Amino acid sequence: MLLIVFSIIIFFLFFIISKKTVSLGLPVIVLLALFVRITSILLFINASNFDLSSYKIIGALILNHINIYPYYANLHHPYLPFFLYIEALALYLQKFINPILFLKIIFAIFDIGILLVLYYLSGGKKQVAALYAFNPISILVVCVHGQFDTIPLFFFILSIFLLRAKKDFLAVLFYSFSILTKTWPILFFAPFLKKIRKKWLFLFVSIFPIIFVILYIYLFELNIRGVRNMFWTFRSYYGVLGWGIGKILVAFKMRMDAISTKLVIDLILLTYVIISLLYKERRVIKGFLITILLFFIMSPTYGLQWLLWPLPFLLLIKPKFWEMYVLLVTICLTTAFYGEIYKISITIANTLTSLELILIWCLIIVIAKSEIARN
Repeated sequence: MLLIVFSIIIFFLFFIISKKTVSLGLPVIVLLALFVRITSILLFINASNFDLSSYKIIGALILNHINIYPYYANLHHPYLPFFLYIEALALYLQKFINPILFLKIIFAIFDIGILLVLYYLSGGKKQVAALYAFNPISILVVCVHGQFDTIPLFFFILSIFLLRAKKDFLAVLFYSFSILTKTWPILFFAPFLKKIRKKWLFLFVSIFPIIFVILYIYLFELNIRGVRNMFWTFRSYYGVLGWGIGKILVAFKMRMDAISTKLVIDLILLTYVIISLLYKERRVIKGFLITILLFFIMSPTYGLQWLLWPLPFLLLIKPKFWEMYVLLVTICLTTAFYGEIYKISITIANTLTSLELILIWCLIIVIAKSEIARN
């Protein structure tokens, strides 16, 4: 019940801010945002889920110098070798601070970082900063459930700020770090490639993934087979089936093996990449919003935490129905996390979540169609 009441209060505050002129200064907004996030973390510090357990498992393995690829990584860390060191640090410091508390505080700090970048991206609009400060989506994803998406999202948003400021090389480097932290932002490369003046600079997008892969190979003394297994982990990960057109794949999943399923997913994503490259938009922020929305429309897979990614762009542009997106996602996250955290009515929660995801997918189509029509 606490989670439901909490979500209602946070969304109510968010909704009020969306209708008011914000007169608070940026330092006050930041302090309020930090207060809300720390309070949220403490309220739900005892919440448990698969991902929080995975952080501890991977951290312990890294501290014991055990290679996690492919077996442990497939289950608990299908990403490039970066966040695993933070997980290890959390376990190393557990005598002084709860590992989950430590990690959630880090995620919250990066969430505050996103707020600051959005403030400057918006040209100093206090309402944008205040809306992000009290947005229920990142608070639920980070402070309640404990996802680390704010780290790659921060570097992604920062790279867009630098891209718009015509600092192309720095933009590519921060984009590279975003991809290192969580691989899938590479799918949003099209607007970067279009806006960079010297296209060859985009080659540096691979710099941090390469450095950290080589570092991991050296530290864990991987042989050729170990390196191949590591890359297969990156290659084989595709999220959870059952989002949008992915529901059709789920219906036929019993007739398809893993390789066939992956092939179909790859073909769908290739189609998305071609469309995103062909789409033309002169405005940087809107170009990224449309690209991300197109991904959500066409992707057959999902992670609930992915629903955070369109939010910064929706707050900056405020297209039609953007408030409805925040409301539906808040309801969806609350429903899903309630079943997972409290282990109560899991079947009902899963059924409701599935229905809510269909509504969110349809809403994303409507928002994308509306924005494309405004070109």
